[in-house]
Amino acid sequence: MENAEKEIVLAFNKKLTDEEYQAINNKIVQLPGITAISKHEDSMTICYNPYLLSENYLKQEMKKQGLSEPGQAKKLSKISRWLKNMAEANRKNLGSQPLDCCELKSKQN
Repeated sequence: MENAEKEIVLAFNKKLTDEEYQAINNKIVQLPGITAISKHEDSMTICYNPYLLSENYLKQEMKKQGLSEPGQAKKLSKISRWLKNMAEANRKNLGSQPLDCCELKSKQN
């Protein structure tokens, strides 16, 4: 039979005190299907039974507690994405040097 246990690693959004960690731990333990929890310096590993608890539900509950997946970047706004894409395209097409028309010529004769 296949191992029915899965694990997920969630990162802390901020440095937690022992009391804050204990409060989060107590809320996690109350969820059905949690089999084990281990704390790391900046993250937490949660083992759970996927037949009793879905990964999406677990992520939603942990987000409420201030946890997120490691490396998860914040979503940029439309304008920020547009500016970032424009800057990358300019860097690709024009390079990092100033344009010829922008350079001041010291000798003009």
